[in-house]
Amino acid sequence: SSGDSLDSYGVVAVGNGWYRCHIVVTDSITNYVITAEANDATHTIYAWGAQLETGSFPTSYIPTSGSTVTRTSEVASLNASLFEYNGNEGTTLIEFDKANWAYTTTFPRAYSWGHGSQSVDILNEVYNYGNSAPNSGKIRFRVDDSSGNAVFGANFINGSESDNTAKVALAIKANDMAIAWKGTVPHTDTTGSPAINLVTKLYIGSKFVESSSVVNDYMNGHIKSIKYYPIRLTNDEIKALTL
Repeated sequence: SSGDSLDSYGVVAVGNGWYRCHIVVTDSITNYVITAEANDATHTIYAWGAQLETGSFPTSYIPTSGSTVTRTSEVASLNASLFEYNGNEGTTLIEFDKANWAYTTTFPRAYSWGHGSQSVDILNEVYNYGNSAPNSGKIRFRVDDSSGNAVFGANFINGSESDNTAKVALAIKANDMAIAWKGTVPHTDTTGSPAINLVTKLYIGSKFVESSSVVNDYMNGHIKSIKYYPIRLTNDEIKALTL
């Protein structure tokens, strides 16, 4: 690339001898020429999937065919059967940037655990109430029973709308649930039967609606990390994790 200010670049191996190369520039021209060449006469380079997009970092490949294309929403999910999921107890810890999620959908999700039954959409989750609510930007949480009724949460963490970044730990076990934020445990519950034994999938930054088989309520934010513990960590442990 020429005529621009180079901000950053990188090369990442993606397997089978292929590498994904990117550059980030401060735009100062309207026409771009992207070239790929070997540094000597004895090697050959195959170039595929050239992509130009607005932003300060590269995203995943966007298929195009001669014209500009708007990215469709990407769904990040993981089947619970792929790792040591515990249907009796567990703790989910997420660290994320929620600066934009108050201005998008009604209930933007940081994550949600769900399953394949049409009777219950969400089993437990961390999310925001959305752009039309008086508590917009506050962290909200919910844990459901097998009928879709909240046994813990459907409540706010007071004061959480003041920070753009957050670390939240949700610990779940029958008759023993708690949520931690910023080194505190603002909500606990010693009653209720969470249906975490029905979980089949983790959705990151969205939720899956089983009744209509669609994914929606995208977070529109950045997740730094999400961790799952197959035990109900103690209240002191989840406090420490969210400092």
